[in-house]
Amino acid sequence: MKTYILYNTYETGVDLGEEIGCYNSYEEMRKAARQWIEDTDGECSLQYVVLGE
Repeated sequence: MKTYILYNTYETGVDLGEEIGCYNSYEEMRKAARQWIEDTDGECSLQYVVLGE
């Protein structure tokens, strides 16, 4: 099972920065990312990490 961890790297640059959340599917993670972008008026830089198989 894969786990998707979403991070906001806007203030930290290339480091992982602030963890937004962990999700069990790519779709859940994308939905959270879209919401985060709307809530911050695009003032964010998002990255994600996939754990598991």
